[in-house]
Amino acid sequence: MPATDLTLETPIDGSEDELPDEVLAELEAEPSPEPGEIEQMRDESNAIIRDLLIKAHPDAIPELVHGDTLTELLDSVLSAEQIFRKVAEVIDARRAAVPPPHVPAGGISPIRDLDHATPDTLIRTALVSRQLG
Repeated sequence: MPATDLTLETPIDGSEDELPDEVLAELEAEPSPEPGEIEQMRDESNAIIRDLLIKAHPDAIPELVHGDTLTELLDSVLSAEQIFRKVAEVIDARRAAVPPPHVPAGGISPIRDLDHATPDTLIRTALVSRQLG
């Protein structure tokens, strides 16, 4: 649609609610959107806003960000961030409660039950332990 230059005889100061005839004619010439188009445009814009919110709030759980309005999307992103923080706190608390396993440094040989070992196993074990020092 080509841009038109509209000259208004009255200043726009909110004192007059009527639109100029040229503007009214342009608005009436615009085809009105189909009923499904409006919902599709709204869904597309909500998806774009949701994606932007998820990128702006990396600590939010994406699956919990939802809503049909901007207010609902903003509320859900804040809620998703709070849930993420609570889960992270629980995981950190559980990690702190369990001490890390003790792993000896250096190469060790497996511990064997020498009480029930055959004489050959006892001799091999003694020779290996002498070699390791």
